[in-house]
Amino acid sequence: MIAEFFLNIIFALVEGMFSILPDISWDVGTGVFSSFLDVLSCVCYMLPMGTVSVIAGLTLSISIFRAVIALVKTIWDLLPIV
Repeated sequence: MIAEFFLNIIFALVEGMFSILPDISWDVGTGVFSSFLDVLSCVCYMLPMGTVSVIAGLTLSISIFRAVIALVKTIWDLLPIV
């Protein structure tokens, strides 16, 4: 309860500081995105997307597997068991 009280005070101060900042409006033209999508659709038409998606999926799954193994090894090294 005490920690929540102090956190509420901190968040109120941060909100007050953010309220001082001016609003930002973003005006982005859609011409860039439509051109990019046109190029992307041409590339997808030329390439066999079934094969490309399988290759991308395998690459992603191998990368995730390697990251998980590295995380497990790091946690195992940090444990004071041995």
